[in-house]
Amino acid sequence: MPDSDDNERRGPSPEVMEQLGVEALMGMRAQSMGRDPNEVVSGMRSISPQLLKAYRETDYIIRQGEHDITLKIEQELPVALSALLEQEGEQSWSIISAYNPLSEPVSDEANQRKDVLLRQVLAEMGKTVYPAVGRGQSGEWEEPSHFVMGLSYEMAQALGTVFEQNAVLYGELGASLELVFCGR
Repeated sequence: MPDSDDNERRGPSPEVMEQLGVEALMGMRAQSMGRDPNEVVSGMRSISPQLLKAYRETDYIIRQGEHDITLKIEQELPVALSALLEQEGEQSWSIISAYNPLSEPVSDEANQRKDVLLRQVLAEMGKTVYPAVGRGQSGEWEEPSHFVMGLSYEMAQALGTVFEQNAVLYGELGASLELVFCGR
């Protein structure tokens, strides 16, 4: 049986090192955008590493007529997204889902009821909304979502919290995509 000195010499596992690297990257990105990096890291640690990896590997697809715009965390935003925002005269946006609260599958009926309520809330707010979907890297799952223009960071986070989401996406024209962790 190895003693604790052997474990100390070997250091953290590759998985732990990857998680720490992701935390540092997302924390620095949050700080560069004027956000509290500790809040981001705390949010990351509130979900499993597997779920965080799934968020990072998901394709977030905005349905815009005949053309889809695909976003991915940690990648540059597509020019088409900037063009859409400029066309609509908006500076900020979010992708929000009401499906599968806290990443736990629920019935289609329950998901659809929550989605209708989210759409009603967004309509009452007078926001421009396009259909969107989150699609797993393997293509085995999709989750209906909404691309919403003109939401503040705080409002996107609040809506995610109200609709029991672990996280929502948020972005501003000319800035990086952010994974925003919601209150539990």
